[in-house]
Amino acid sequence: MNFDMGQAWSEATAKLSANFSLLAILGGVFFFVPSLLMFVAMPDVMGALMSPNMDPSDMEAMMANLGPTFFGAYLLILLASFVGYVAMIALLGDNTRVSVGEAIGIGFKALLPLLAIMIILAIAYFIIALLFGLVIGLLVAAVGQASTGAAAGLTFILVIAMLVGVLWVLTRLSMITPIIAIEGTMNPFAVLSRTWSLTKPAQGRLFLFYVVLFIAYIVIAVVLFMVIGLLAAAVGGTSVLGFVNGLIGAFVAMLFSAIFVAVYNQLAGSTATKIGATFE
Repeated sequence: MNFDMGQAWSEATAKLSANFSLLAILGGVFFFVPSLLMFVAMPDVMGALMSPNMDPSDMEAMMANLGPTFFGAYLLILLASFVGYVAMIALLGDNTRVSVGEAIGIGFKALLPLLAIMIILAIAYFIIALLFGLVIGLLVAAVGQASTGAAAGLTFILVIAMLVGVLWVLTRLSMITPIIAIEGTMNPFAVLSRTWSLTKPAQGRLFLFYVVLFIAYIVIAVVLFMVIGLLAAAVGGTSVLGFVNGLIGAFVAMLFSAIFVAVYNQLAGSTATKIGATFE
């Protein structure tokens, strides 16, 4: 399959523009409000974590001392983001026109399969990471006996290879939410199998597309992180920080939801309509 990156981006921005008001409702409920409440409820913690001058060792100590309240709140925010992403994608799907309320219902229905998929992937990651780490450790140790410099170079290459491998796997799994939201598939194993087969024909160009988006996102995020941190320090209040952070988070979620739908439409092609009709 010849995946067109330009077409995907154009379609995504068009969908975002055409459905901005409806997406803004979902973005506000599931991304902006939770972020703002987190900053209001825990201003000291969130302000310190967002500070551009935060020392890494101090951050590690702070994370170690955070109680169950923080992680419980973070879990609720994570679940809200799951619902929000699926709801946005369901709203943008071309196969059926759903209301905001129906889209939210689909989002909540998707929570169990998404949590099951997370557990499956976490177990798979643990097993693969354990085996991969063992192989790398033995290989680096063997090379290190001959040359310390060669061992360092090999470690660097293997780390880069691991990063590329992780991004490639994420590319193959990137259609999880559209498959759940648009096709209505709720079986975790069926979803994983479907996204793996759906992304296979265009995995090379799709990988490049996501890498470009990832690099652009990191650059923009770093700049915004610094600006927001300096703004909060100048104003002297974390409520402003939470407000701005929530707005940015909501917009990013809206944009990426549109991107996932645009990518799905290209990959699924004519089968998307047939599958969508099955679940009407």
